Amino acid sequence: MKNNQLVKVLGVSLLSVVALAAVNQEVSAAESTDTKGRVSFVEPGGPTDPNGPFALIKPGTYDEWITIKEKEGKQTLDGKFRFSFVPNFEFGSVEVSSTDSYHNLQHTIPYQSYDPVNEKKMFNENDGRDIKHLPPFIQVVNLRGTNAEYKVSVKAGKFIGKTNGKELENTTIQIKDFESRNNVLNQDNENASASSILEAPVAKLPTDGYLSLRSDDSLEIMKTVKGQGKKTDGSASSLVFQKNYDNTKDYETDFIKTSDSVRLFVPASDAPTIGEDYSADVTWTLEDTI
Repeated sequence: MKNNQLVKVLGVSLLSVVALAAVNQEVSAAESTDTKGRVSFVEPGGPTDPNGPFALIKPGTYDEWITIKEKEGKQTLDGKFRFSFVPNFEFGSVEVSSTDSYHNLQHTIPYQSYDPVNEKKMFNENDGRDIKHLPPFIQVVNLRGTNAEYKVSVKAGKFIGKTNGKELENTTIQIKDFESRNNVLNQDNENASASSILEAPVAKLPTDGYLSLRSDDSLEIMKTVKGQGKKTDGSASSLVFQKNYDNTKDYETDFIKTSDSVRLFVPASDAPTIGEDYSADVTWTLEDTI
């Protein structure tokens, strides 16, 4: 019993001493000082081969990385402001006709999942990863931190025979169905349109909705909406040539069977040579708007 009382008394005494000390002690002024947190940012390393293979963010997603095999398109090599992908247009073998004819694109873009941090495995159709397919698209990576606005334009030269050198004067690639995406916007709303910050297309569309790519007329197909440069900076922006593009869909067969968003117009007057392979240069340009 005495131990218990002693504990209690000591407790009261200690509290009293503390209370008296608090009354008599002079309060000192608080002091503070600053230190620094420092960082400097460097340009990210760009790709080394314009022909690929390619590693990029899948259109319509925030951070789903994919890899596309080489020769499916091209990329530019600047680390901070570049095309991460522009496509080739493969129309395959088409029949010669005595009337004007249209031929839909017969090729989709195969891709696999990609780990940008650890494995960093580029496209390899034999390594067991699933192969899925996308419609044709372009993608711009803008990491400059300047809030500058930019635009993308495209033109195409004449189709020329590989062995006979014959030019098809009026055969043209035609494109429509311009679906814009931006990975930062898609962080909160996956697959949402980026039309609030990207205008696409910019060139005026004819009544049939198609832009015809010609050598004498570079057409603007995507640009930053005026005043929205800050929102396209630090992100990857894509333009997909597919109406109602769905980032969860595999387009391997559906695009070829049903889509006419990219087609080849061949007038009968061009009279292509049977058995000849023809190709045309498609030139994509990325630049700041003035």
